[in-house]
Amino acid sequence: MSCPTTNVATIQIDGQAFDTTLEYFSFPLYHQIQDMEELAKLRLLSRLTSANFFGTDLDDRGLQHVARVSTLDQLDLQETKITNDGLAHLAKLPLLSYLRLKDNRQLTNDCIPHILRLTALSNLQVHETSIDQAGLNQLATLQNLRDICLYVEDDNYSFQALLELSARMPQCTILAKGRGEFRDGEFDGNWDR
Repeated sequence: MSCPTTNVATIQIDGQAFDTTLEYFSFPLYHQIQDMEELAKLRLLSRLTSANFFGTDLDDRGLQHVARVSTLDQLDLQETKITNDGLAHLAKLPLLSYLRLKDNRQLTNDCIPHILRLTALSNLQVHETSIDQAGLNQLATLQNLRDICLYVEDDNYSFQALLELSARMPQCTILAKGRGEFRDGEFDGNWDR
């Protein structure tokens, strides 16, 4: 008895083979992208909803190609080479609900106007960036934001300011990694470590 064969179409993106029906895209950890123009092929992945570039050298030029995949609702940009201005490309992603910017110290409050254009955003991770309390306060206008993850260091956030922000955003949980959670003007955790 012979087994039926299926022909699964694949495409090469920057030297890696990918099934054209995949929903989740990721290069191997610390993959160095040889040609950012190769990322234009992501549009050929018609079912793609999630992309992870953690630990790659993705830059603004590459992000421009990623942002042309209008079906994306989850994007992990942890430890990449994107800039404040590069985040402007994300406005082309109307479904984007999850954005991980962790470990991008080059990102500052100057990127906040671009984040504010992401009206579907429900989960934002900004820990270990240079976004501080002043930038975070601007996020209160994002109606769908339900979770923010941040890391407190060198007085970048204050207990009182986070408590007040959580009262202005009662639907949103603000996780201060290693300290606790703020929600609806209340705190659960241990602020003084």
